[in-house]
Amino acid sequence: MENKKIVWIASYPKSGNTWVRFQLLNLLQGKQTDTANLEKIIPDIHKSSHIRDMQFEQNMLIKSHLMLTNDMPLVKQTLAFIYIVRHPMDVMFSNLNYSHLKNTNVFNDEEKKRFDSNYINNFIQAKGDSRWIEHQMGSWIDNVHSWFSARDKFPNAILRYEDMLTAPAKELTKINTLLGINKSDEEITAAVENSSFKSMKAIENKEIEQKKSGFFYSEKNDTGTDKSQRFMNQGKKNVGKEILSQSQLNAFSEVFGPIIEQLGYES
Repeated sequence: MENKKIVWIASYPKSGNTWVRFQLLNLLQGKQTDTANLEKIIPDIHKSSHIRDMQFEQNMLIKSHLMLTNDMPLVKQTLAFIYIVRHPMDVMFSNLNYSHLKNTNVFNDEEKKRFDSNYINNFIQAKGDSRWIEHQMGSWIDNVHSWFSARDKFPNAILRYEDMLTAPAKELTKINTLLGINKSDEEITAAVENSSFKSMKAIENKEIEQKKSGFFYSEKNDTGTDKSQRFMNQGKKNVGKEILSQSQLNAFSEVFGPIIEQLGYES
C-alpha cells in the first residue's frame, strides 16, 4: 500500500470541482485572497501534464475530469477519491456557457439561438459534451458510473453540487473526515465563507482585471475579459427547464431519467 498516495478530486467538467478545490485550499491553508496556490497545492492533471508519470512519495490531492479506468494516468497510486456530481441538465447549461466563453465567433441573436439548440441536441444525443468524450472524460453518464462503481474499492466522499449549495459545511465535513485533517467546525465554516460564490467571483474579476496569474487568468490564454462571459457564471441549479423545447425535454428525460432517479434528483 506504500504507493497509494493520490486522493482524486474528480467530477465531470462544470460540476463544481474548482469550488471544492478552493474550499479545501481554504480549509488547509486559511483564507485565500487569490488562486495563486491552487495549482501548487491541488494540481489539475489536465493542466499539469508533467505529473502524469510521477511516483509520489507524499499524499497528493489531484483534480481530474477523467473517467476512472484501468488506463487512467496514475490510477495505480489511487488512495481515495472525492467525487462531485451535479444534475446533468445544469451541467449541460454550464458547459454551454463555457462554450460561449471559448468561442471566438460573434453571434447575433438568431445565430446564438441556433448554436445553443445544436449544442443541447448534441449533448443529449452523446449523453455528454463531445469535446470531453474526445479527451477520455467520457459521457456524463459514463463518467458518473466509472467513479460510483469504485465506491467499494477505495475510501471516498460523494458530494452533490446541489447539497453544496444548501449545506456547504456539511459537505465539506465529509472531506474533512475522509482526509482525517481534523479541522474544527469553526474552521470548516470559515473555509465555506471564504470560498463562497461571491468571494470566488470577486477573485476572478480581480485576477482578470489586474492580469494576475492564477486559475482565472494567464498571459498565455488571455480570455474572460468580457464580464458577461466568465468562468464563475451563475452557480445556480434548475436553470434549463424553461429554456428547452418540449421535444428536448422529452429526449433529455429518456436519456438521463434513470440515472437522475438513482441519484435522488427530481425528474
